[in-house]
Amino acid sequence: SSIGVGPGFNEDLMQGFAEIGSGAYAYLADASQLGTIFSKDLNQAATQVARNVTLTFELPAGVELGEVLGYRAVQTGSTVRVTMPDFAAAQLERVVARVVVGGASAGSAIDVAKLRLDYTDLLKNEGVSTEASLAAMVTDSSEIVMKNRDKEASVFAARARSAVNTREAAEALKQGDNDKADQLLQQNTFYFEDAAKVAGPAALADDMQAQKTMREDFGNARDEEGRNNVGKAAKRKARIDFGLQGSTY
Repeated sequence: SSIGVGPGFNEDLMQGFAEIGSGAYAYLADASQLGTIFSKDLNQAATQVARNVTLTFELPAGVELGEVLGYRAVQTGSTVRVTMPDFAAAQLERVVARVVVGGASAGSAIDVAKLRLDYTDLLKNEGVSTEASLAAMVTDSSEIVMKNRDKEASVFAARARSAVNTREAAEALKQGDNDKADQLLQQNTFYFEDAAKVAGPAALADDMQAQKTMREDFGNARDEEGRNNVGKAAKRKARIDFGLQGSTY
């Protein structure tokens, strides 16, 4: 795990340490919360249940990977492997991936992906593999598509898409381009408004408020230290919105 404190560290490097080491990442504006973070990370380590966690997508013919948002993914042919953090008991992480499906006619069923989760069970000291399949029905009716959009998936996808912009906005702020940063954050509002049409306004209320607060923080960051602190906090939030919620403190 890695912990960055204050404005004077490279957050991308520190997040990379956590990613390669399958650990957690934390950002603190000052050192006053270090004890709490250390305690949380030690508790995570003491209750660890799974290591070497890998999520694999097997994509059938006619299906292409668009992107895996926020995670390190390697594609070899039709196989996509996503490296996950180590897991403590009750730890929750989410993965949002976009795939492009084509070549099917209306009324037919199509395989979208076969999923496999591999990990080392630390309680049994043995490897475990679980599988699942994802399929879809094809329609040429936009009304049917809208009616059957998954509420939770719409929320998670909106958050992950917003995280891409949040991360880019933090970089723009670091370079002093406040207008570009604000435009990127403003675009996130449209993602959440679109998801709210499916999941309902209440499901996105906290996200909308967080975006409003973030835009205000960006606008109030006047000096280099302020921009650094705001940018680091934004990148931490982006990790959570990508789905790395259990491994981000």
